[in-house]
Amino acid sequence: MSAAGPPQGTRPLGGAAQSADRGGHTSAAESPQGANGASPPDSAGAPAENAGAHPSRGGRFHLPGDWFARGIPAPVRLGADVYLDSSYGFDAVLSEVDPAVVLGDACGAYDRAAFIVGPTGRIDVGAYTVLNGCYLLCESQITIGAHCLFAWGSVVTDHWGGLATLDERREALRRAAANRERWVAQPVPSRPVTIADNVWIGFDAVVMPGVTIGRGAVVSSRSVIVDDVPAYAVVVGNPGRIVRFLEPDDDAASVESALRTRVRSKVPPAVRSP
Repeated sequence: MSAAGPPQGTRPLGGAAQSADRGGHTSAAESPQGANGASPPDSAGAPAENAGAHPSRGGRFHLPGDWFARGIPAPVRLGADVYLDSSYGFDAVLSEVDPAVVLGDACGAYDRAAFIVGPTGRIDVGAYTVLNGCYLLCESQITIGAHCLFAWGSVVTDHWGGLATLDERREALRRAAANRERWVAQPVPSRPVTIADNVWIGFDAVVMPGVTIGRGAVVSSRSVIVDDVPAYAVVVGNPGRIVRFLEPDDDAASVESALRTRVRSKVPPAVRSP
């Protein structure tokens, strides 16, 4: 299972003014709009510019020093202290929904984590969730709670074209060839995926359309999840099967205590622009 933090040696990029300890984490006050999709109060109806980023070009905002020049699409909303190592993972956000992707406070998305979002898709990610080299494929809705860990190579998808007939798949490819973005609209209906708080998804695991995973569950490496997973279950295999249940230890008081002792006392406050 991945560690809950940025990889060593990776220089964080983002919109905030930087301190030596924090790097360039973004914040709701510094990204074009806050995580809830609302403009900041002093914006007079216009999105605020990313404080440490290049000015928005073509409706996108740009991370300083990012090797990928296209930047982050405007419908992406970032909470406070979000950690991103590049805008590359957002290049396939083609959604016309606004917001299309919401990352809560102190999320991390790095090491080739990718958001692949179709024209009507939306992805919501809760605070403190780590997306480490995973893939989120969305045509309707993917909802991920707070304090989750996603290991490298894991996949969450709300659609699965493999259920279509050969003729349906051929027609979908023909339509994509005529589409400027080359988006392959799936010929079968999408089914929203919901993942609750404090869930761990192991490397190369796959969460299939329509699945709900309960709070505190653990999905082992390379498992394939096609059915709902109850809270605090440990699931392994293909298809996934429950092998045990964990004792809940993540009540609200425990979470608050962990944040107070591990975050507030050890991490200096973010440096914010005026």
